Amino acid sequence: MNNRDMPAMPQEWEAYVEGNAPTGLTKREVFAMAAMQGILASDVHFNMDKHDVADQARQHADTLLAELENAK
Repeated sequence: MNNRDMPAMPQEWEAYVEGNAPTGLTKREVFAMAAMQGILASDVHFNMDKHDVADQARQHADTLLAELENAK
């Protein structure tokens, strides 16, 4: 499992031991959510449609994940 698909808030260790897959949002989804909140809270989004906002949020999340991988 690569970093972007890892859970942002993983479950307790017992869930892994019992073979249950982690549930919830991935790191990528959490980062994209935060980026989208920032975009929507700013004046920038007034010239963007909802697809552009979502695409920008995804790009910001992917950029952050790439930078975190490079920092290792």
